Amino acid sequence: MLSKELILKLFDLFNMKRWNDYVTPVPLMEMDKQAHKMIIAYLIAKIEEEEFGQTVDYEKLIEGAIIETLHRSLLTDLRPSVSYQLMKEKKHELNIWIVKQLMPLLVEKSISKERVMQYLGQEEFATKEKEILASAHFLSTHWEFQIVEATNQFSTRLKSAKKEIDRKYIEFSSIPSVKKILLDSKLMEFIGITAELRFQERWAQAMRVPKTNVLGHMYFVAMESFFLSKKMNFCKKRTYNNFFTSLFHDLPEVMVRDIASPIKAGIEGLEHIVKEQEKREMEENIYPLLPPYMLPEFKYFIEDEFSNRAIINGEVQKMTLADLEKAEYNLDKYSVVDGKLLKWCDDVSAYLEATLSIEYGITSKQLRMAKQKIERKYEAVVYKTEKLSDFFELFE
Repeated sequence: MLSKELILKLFDLFNMKRWNDYVTPVPLMEMDKQAHKMIIAYLIAKIEEEEFGQTVDYEKLIEGAIIETLHRSLLTDLRPSVSYQLMKEKKHELNIWIVKQLMPLLVEKSISKERVMQYLGQEEFATKEKEILASAHFLSTHWEFQIVEATNQFSTRLKSAKKEIDRKYIEFSSIPSVKKILLDSKLMEFIGITAELRFQERWAQAMRVPKTNVLGHMYFVAMESFFLSKKMNFCKKRTYNNFFTSLFHDLPEVMVRDIASPIKAGIEGLEHIVKEQEKREMEENIYPLLPPYMLPEFKYFIEDEFSNRAIINGEVQKMTLADLEKAEYNLDKYSVVDGKLLKWCDDVSAYLEATLSIEYGITSKQLRMAKQKIERKYEAVVYKTEKLSDFFELFE
């Protein structure tokens, strides 16, 4: 089962504001930043593979992203210039301290102590994956800076920040895959559209804390799915599919916004209509922005995201839980997606959003009912020997 301590540590990133010494028209939160970074990393990785013949280890890429996310959760309040200087002068000591802070949080079989030390301490480890994540980090920061720059013309420190951004722009634009993105208006539009999900607030009609946005929520669900996939010993392709399906599962909302679950459930046929509209919007406005070679996999992630499915003899087939429990399907060639498990991760995110707000003292009938509904929904559900309700009992 998921580690309560780890999940809560990650959830803290919904509370962490970026650029908090500048004026911003909306709060720019760390979880949204990390989510945007991972979406861009996926884009860069696919370009590296398909157009430049590079090999990307996606397990290292995902693990590296999560390690860097946890790293940020411990050092995020530092100014970037101070953080970079610390890493330059005290990298080894700082990494040892970070590992000590993280070790009590990490779940067995998810990310080991050795892997964290290897990733943080060995320059030659996962060099391609680190380059992709560093590039994605810059591109997401560059997008944020356009907002900061527009609203801080009075700031005496803005020139210094812009100088550093410009320096990094030159540095990262020398990487072929990054250069391609920067010069491709469609890819830049895709990056901009996905970033806009940080402006779409979840539970928009409910007062609660912390406020969470769709962008950060997608990455939070993706990290949950990765931990569970590793814990259940899923093969690499299945783990990869579960992570990226979760990462993109709400992307259509950037086109159609969201409809509250009680409304969708209460009006017969409404959910089907919404799904059809989402598909049309994606076909017309999102898919044309991506290279054609990326679309088959991208559509496999997004369309019917919460169904159990596999690819058998080249065709997508719906699968039962009993099917997926068979060891024969836990092979890369079947490209399994555990949609029902991902839906549980999605519901866990909603459960935490309601539960923690109630704990903070901001409560309502809507939050209490949502919490109870999710608890009842998984009361007797077992997934590969894991009793899903056990996680909710940790918060009683």
